[in-house]
Amino acid sequence: MLVQKKELLQDAAVERDIQEQEDATAKLQSASPPSQQPPVEEARRQWDPVDDQMEDMQLQDDSEIEQQMVPFKNQFEGDIQFSKRGVMQLIDELFSEDVEQEGNKKLWELKLNKEDIKVYVKKSGGSRFNKEQPYIKSEVLFNAAFSMKKIVLAIFDPKYRIQWDKNVLKCESTPIDGQPCLTLNYQQNKGVLNMNNKEFVDKQLRFFDPATQRFYVYYSALPDGHAHMDRPLPPKTDRAVTIVGVQRMWRRPEDGKIVCEMLMQCDLKVNITPKLIQLFLPTGMQDWNNRLNKYIVNNYDKIE
Repeated sequence: MLVQKKELLQDAAVERDIQEQEDATAKLQSASPPSQQPPVEEARRQWDPVDDQMEDMQLQDDSEIEQQMVPFKNQFEGDIQFSKRGVMQLIDELFSEDVEQEGNKKLWELKLNKEDIKVYVKKSGGSRFNKEQPYIKSEVLFNAAFSMKKIVLAIFDPKYRIQWDKNVLKCESTPIDGQPCLTLNYQQNKGVLNMNNKEFVDKQLRFFDPATQRFYVYYSALPDGHAHMDRPLPPKTDRAVTIVGVQRMWRRPEDGKIVCEMLMQCDLKVNITPKLIQLFLPTGMQDWNNRLNKYIVNNYDKIE
């Protein structure tokens, strides 16, 4: 009886939280319609190819960073080659596996289906790294008038991210050995459903590949015992674990829109039920996308 009562209370809390997010999202959408264009002159409606290239985020074709990454490998990454080519191959393989599995509707469930954002959750089996934690796939379409560089900066540069992402309480990014493509990241996220806040201590490799015209991102937790993990936990905060996170971003040739694909699997150190995911994830991702787009539109010329 106590267990049943606890579940009912949790469901009620979930529904209240979801309703609050839906109300906030509806207000945001009404204030910033999807058709709104960035405040740039008509002559710049076609994207700037120089911005897309992101020369400061490129690695040489033969650049090997395996030695730099050795201290940062965790228990899931024994077979990963942390070179530019190795990471590109891994990310492409993960998305290729995803395409093959997508045909089996018993494995993936579409949770959010909008023109500019789609979110899927794998029903069972997890990822190749972990078979138990929820595995999430998203695809976001950005306005063709945006440059890829400005989207990348808005998402990954802490000084911009903290301005628009209401769920991020703290965000830090430190280059490893002065390498802007390889960073140590710290992020503290606001707790939901009366849960503790969640903090992530990750490494991140991100770069633009001129040959494929794609921007690649790989991030995951640091290994236990790494010095960067010794920072004390803030009050009412749990240390979550990023098992794997990858992204690919490119400009779609037929209409110029920017496609951002994401795969993510985390251990939030809490029992995440399928019902909770079904209720919370779609609204949360829609809100994230709306806020990001509104920020880029309103601050386009300030993001640099």
